[in-house]
Amino acid sequence: MKIGSKVGIIEEFDCGIVTLEVGDTLTVANYIHKQKLFLKANGVADLIAIKCDDIEKYIKVINEYSDPLAELEAVVLAHYLDKGYKLFEELNRDDESWFFEVTTETKFKVKSLNVFIYVLDTPIMKDSYYGNEYETTKEMFDEAIKYFRKVS
Repeated sequence: MKIGSKVGIIEEFDCGIVTLEVGDTLTVANYIHKQKLFLKANGVADLIAIKCDDIEKYIKVINEYSDPLAELEAVVLAHYLDKGYKLFEELNRDDESWFFEVTTETKFKVKSLNVFIYVLDTPIMKDSYYGNEYETTKEMFDEAIKYFRKVS
């Protein structure tokens, strides 16, 4: 299931903050195969997480979509979560608040992509990835995604 895909709810599911009802349509924000699905719903600020072994029991893909930036963001997020960073809702007072930024630059037949991670309340950048220059946008995203999957 690709990030950005539209999914429909085929069986009611209580997620805690909201109950997803049959017929609801949501957007896939992240998907970890057969473990966890993060969905974005219109009008709901937070992502909705479904954690179960049989996710496919509750949803069906309506429109498969490919968004290389969204895929890269999910891979980068997974990379930093694996390094011990926590999602906002899981932070406690002792944890550092953080965020990452993806920047792209395009010129005629020259494209580059950079990823920066910052810790709030500190003036310095914590970590970074500087991509090479590529001829195509697809190549640029593919290499960055491959890098973050490899180092995780």
